[in-house]
Amino acid sequence: MNSDAQDLMLLQLCAEIEELSATVLQLQRAGRDDAIPRLLILRRRAELEDLLQRANRRPSGG
Repeated sequence: MNSDAQDLMLLQLCAEIEELSATVLQLQRAGRDDAIPRLLILRRRAELEDLLQRANRRPSGG
C-alpha cells in the first residue's frame, strides 16, 4: 500500500471512529443499547493500530 493510500485509510478509519462515537453518545442519551457501535469502535481502533504499526515497520525512502 502506498503512502497516499495509507493516509486515506487512516483518515477514513478516524472519521468512522468519530461517527461511531457520536452514535454511541446518542444511543446512551436515548437509553438505548450501544453494544454494536461500541464493538465496531473496538474493531476500527484495532484496524487503525495495525495500519499504523505496518506503516512504522515500512522502510523509509525510495
